[in-house]
Amino acid sequence: MQRTGVHGLTLQNLQSLRFLAALWVAALHFQADVGTLPIPLLNELVSLGYAGVDIFFVLSGYIMALTTAESSAGIGNSLRFFARRLFRIYSGWWPFFFLYLLYFSAKGGLGEHIGLGASLLLLPQNLFDR
Repeated sequence: MQRTGVHGLTLQNLQSLRFLAALWVAALHFQADVGTLPIPLLNELVSLGYAGVDIFFVLSGYIMALTTAESSAGIGNSLRFFARRLFRIYSGWWPFFFLYLLYFSAKGGLGEHIGLGASLLLLPQNLFDR
């Protein structure tokens, strides 16, 4: 649904900020893989990328509240909202999950510490106990 007016502009701006927050987190993961970056100021900024997670989720919550403010209360609307959220999340995750699975299967398998079921459903797991 395309929104117009003040809410439309607000949503576009918030979506842009959400993208930047996600990019900040991705940069932190990249830094963890490659080590120190050549530009000290950039290195310091990227090292604070964990804050992008908080920013992303706060903005996401606000966007959900803004877009559902006019919805009527009730179990039917709640279930539809929940089903749409699950579809949106998993329809984006599962293709990457299966590509990841194929890639590591071709390379010789995954580590034993990886719980495929938990990864498939995006459930928490401790990846550091090996």
